[in-house]
Amino acid sequence: MSIGISQNVHIEGIVDRQGNNHLVWFDGLRPRQVKYQKSLNPATLIMQGIPKVGFPVKFILQDIYNLNGNYLFGLSTNISQGITLLDGRKFPLDDNSLLQGSFYTPKAIGLSNSSGLLNSNNQATVSFDIPNIPSLSGLNLYASFITLNSTGTVISISDPINLTIL
Repeated sequence: MSIGISQNVHIEGIVDRQGNNHLVWFDGLRPRQVKYQKSLNPATLIMQGIPKVGFPVKFILQDIYNLNGNYLFGLSTNISQGITLLDGRKFPLDDNSLLQGSFYTPKAIGLSNSSGLLNSNNQATVSFDIPNIPSLSGLNLYASFITLNSTGTVISISDPINLTIL
C-alpha cells in the first residue's frame, strides 16, 4: 500500500520476512523507516486504564515462551542504565528505590500480584493502585517484567513501557 503526500515523498507499508509491519517513507532515493509496529519480543506488557493519582491501572503480562512460568514485574523512574544480567542481557529498568520497592515491598507502593506464576494462557495481571498523593501528578514511570524458569534462569525480558501519572 502506498500513499502519496507530495511529488517527492510517499509513504509505503512494508512487511518483512518475519511478518513485522514497517511504515517507511521515501524521499526520492533512499527509504527511511519511521515506525515499527510489531515487536519480535515474546514477552509483552500492556497497560489498561489511565494512570491518574488515586486510581488503579492494570498491567497485562504475557510471555509466549513460558507457560506457567514465574514472573517478576517492576516499576522504575528511569531506563538510562538498566541492569545487566549474568547472561549479558539487560533488564531495561534502572535499579532505584522504586524498583527495589516493586520487588521487595510491592504492597507498600501500591502493587499487587507483582510476582507469581503465569497462567495457562501464559499471562498474569498486575495491579497498581496509584496513591492519592497530588504531588505524584506528572511523575514519569517505566514498567517491565522478566520471566524465569523453575531454576531461576531468565527466559524473557519485556520491553519497557512508559507511563506518566496524571
